[in-house]
Amino acid sequence: MVDGTCPIWGTPASIRQVPGKGLLPPSLCDSPRAGGKYTVTMEVVEDYLSNENQSFNLSPSERARLTTWLVDRRREGTECPKIDQEVIENIRANKKLQFTQKKKRFFDYLIYLNICIGENVQLTELSAEGRSVDYSPRLELWRKLNEISAWIESSNNDEVEKFPKLMHDSGYIKYDSEKHIFDLTAAGWEKFEEYQSDGAISNQIFVAMWFGGTTHVEKMNKLFEEGMEKGVVACDLGLTAFRIDRKEHNGKICDEIIAEIRRSKLVIADFTCDFIPHGGQSHPLIRGGVYYEAGFAHGLGIPVIFTCKEDCTEAIHFDTQQYNHILWKDEADLAEKLKQRIRATFNPN
Repeated sequence: MVDGTCPIWGTPASIRQVPGKGLLPPSLCDSPRAGGKYTVTMEVVEDYLSNENQSFNLSPSERARLTTWLVDRRREGTECPKIDQEVIENIRANKKLQFTQKKKRFFDYLIYLNICIGENVQLTELSAEGRSVDYSPRLELWRKLNEISAWIESSNNDEVEKFPKLMHDSGYIKYDSEKHIFDLTAAGWEKFEEYQSDGAISNQIFVAMWFGGTTHVEKMNKLFEEGMEKGVVACDLGLTAFRIDRKEHNGKICDEIIAEIRRSKLVIADFTCDFIPHGGQSHPLIRGGVYYEAGFAHGLGIPVIFTCKEDCTEAIHFDTQQYNHILWKDEADLAEKLKQRIRATFNPN
């Protein structure tokens, strides 16, 4: 990676040089103002790049909406989204975000940073040259005000510099405009937790389960399709069931699991297992991977529904025994019970 210019904003960025072709089009661009990494197709570069300022011929509002698209793709698990002609056409048709939407995305960013009660947030002021001036190295993630700009769809520096004052006037933060530092008020923490419980931006439900090994693949596929999937669809909430082994990818499986859980509204953790003979008795094979996925979801504040076939309950570890497991007899029984539990999870009243 070398120092260069973000094609979207014309601001400092790190880019990967294309051998024999110089710096453009970048095979990869890491731009703080665009919220992170992205790639651009040759067609977009040829049609939109201005040779004069090395940035796209887009309006400030279009640049901001394109940045929102990039941020949301990363939130869904795509580490480095690709900008092509279709993406440009779609963002031009999108409406700009309203203040209430920007407010939520401000809290979404705080959730992404995983800030804690009592932790001050140190902002960074922009210099006249457009580069950041670091007020405090102790909270590294907040060194660039550009990151907030990317998340709240800001089209100019003036807007994002005034945004903390708006949040202060709304009663969500206590803001020191001279030191560029703030912390959340009680109302702010309540709003933080409210948005945190909303989950991801997708309608996906992640299913963590045993895939069947070498002998029970068909049985577990049937469980997923006629139990989990049917139960999720029957909720009539526009949700979809997702299983990691059915995703095409070239990355590390653990990274893919983490990314998909992050973008899910809920996790179903099924502890149905196989049994092995030992010492004249059958012993359950504990599903360790499912515990990992359920624990990770809990750490993110994502709801988890625990399920297990009735004859496998002895495989449930004591760490999760206190949770209300759905104990099911067959696929139809699981589908019906899941439908009721998911509805209760999202519509408790």
